[in-house]
Amino acid sequence: MGEIMDAERTLSVLIDRITDMLEETVEAGQSLPDDYHMGMRAALVACLEIVQDCWEKAKTRGLDWDIEENFPVR
Repeated sequence: MGEIMDAERTLSVLIDRITDMLEETVEAGQSLPDDYHMGMRAALVACLEIVQDCWEKAKTRGLDWDIEENFPVR
């Protein structure tokens, strides 16, 4: 089992990991643009947008950018 973190640290780690995964979908999609990668990207973007909309510290913790502008899903 991993380290036990408080909610704020957990959300910060979640932002970093989801952002990394989004970057991987972009890299994979360049060579293999398919429904899987676009579906994955849409789900990850939705997760980040929830954190951005619901967590009052999201912007001060690195989520101060337009998610869909950087990772378009349409």
